[in-house]
Amino acid sequence: MGAPAQPPYPRPAYAWYVVVVLLLAYVLAFVDREVIALLVPDIKHDLGVSDTRMSFLLGGEFAVFYTFFGVLIAWLADRGNRRWLIFGGVTVWSVMTMLCGLAMSYPALFLARVGVGAGEAALNPPALSLIKDYFPPDRMGRAIGLYTAGVSSGSGLAFISSAVASIRPCRQPERCAGRSSVSSSPGSGCSSGSVCPASCSPC
Repeated sequence: MGAPAQPPYPRPAYAWYVVVVLLLAYVLAFVDREVIALLVPDIKHDLGVSDTRMSFLLGGEFAVFYTFFGVLIAWLADRGNRRWLIFGGVTVWSVMTMLCGLAMSYPALFLARVGVGAGEAALNPPALSLIKDYFPPDRMGRAIGLYTAGVSSGSGLAFISSAVASIRPCRQPERCAGRSSVSSSPGSGCSSGSVCPASCSPC
């Protein structure tokens, strides 16, 4: 018996293009996830939120719903269109990030953060599945390494954005960050914008 046939892979240029798009989505996911941590003093002051309730916003409820929906999305990724799952997830978490900036009460902010976690859960399972299908085993490690660089890159960009916001304050940075993610999502036709665009009203 001969060796098993290798599955067909797309052209390397296209495969790396897909990885770069997924990397940008991962960077934006971490910007939208981390931006709330930069606003803790303001949120506590404006909404009268205790440290305990802030801890739920920053960690507990996000992690629970991120994990739950991640398993569900992984199941759907094995059976559905992975590109549309990613696009839907980017859209959901971006809209929910903007709603975080519009929230006027703790329950509204809590529900918006749940939506952010649910939306971001739609990225990793289909993204890793796509990378597996687009690269042979001897190149898969490099592709996954580039994709996962979005974790540190997104976190760093979120803190750089806070420095920019301290120079030119933005009244609702979460809404601006969400708007940036929508404009940069696959299929939007737009490039990544700044976290605090000129359309946001300064304090």
